[in-house]
Amino acid sequence: RSRYRTKGPSEESVAPENLPPPQPQPTPEEVKQKLEQVEQKITFTLRMIDSSLVNAQHVASKILNNVKTYATQTKSINESLQVWSKFFTSFPSVQAPSFTNSTHSTLGSSIHFGGTKSPIGGG
Repeated sequence: RSRYRTKGPSEESVAPENLPPPQPQPTPEEVKQKLEQVEQKITFTLRMIDSSLVNAQHVASKILNNVKTYATQTKSINESLQVWSKFFTSFPSVQAPSFTNSTHSTLGSSIHFGGTKSPIGGG
């Protein structure tokens, strides 16, 4: 066995006649024009980004103003409801009335207050 590896059929070098033809080098003027086009596209894209950011800032300002207005209004509502909250929590044994169906009433329903039945419709 040899220490050196030989090239197989798939590893042979490509013959020069099989290479693609060399591309012509662009002239400095062509490079300059292409560079100017790319710079114009970059500038246009940056202007579009700037315009979008300005628009987003306006939208965010409107939303923030609406949130501030909402916070002010809900704060005043919350403060005015504190009186009722204290009022209702001062009566822990009172239960809210519940409405259920009953076959003993003329209208078919009754109101329950603290476990007692009061028929609706006088029956």
